[in-house]
Amino acid sequence: ILDPADETTVYQEGCLSVPEFFEDVERPSACRLRYLDYHGAEHVEVAEGLFATCIQHE
Repeated sequence: ILDPADETTVYQEGCLSVPEFFEDVERPSACRLRYLDYHGAEHVEVAEGLFATCIQHE
């Protein structure tokens, strides 16, 4: 995770390891991310909104 935004959002999150337990979690509303694809190539992308929340959750 690179450059998290100062602005935050709150989403209710859960975990498959603990079914039926959910909690409001505050996270940056956007961020840049760096990752490797299946071929080992590096990529940098911007994630916003729910996608940013999902990336930060994982």
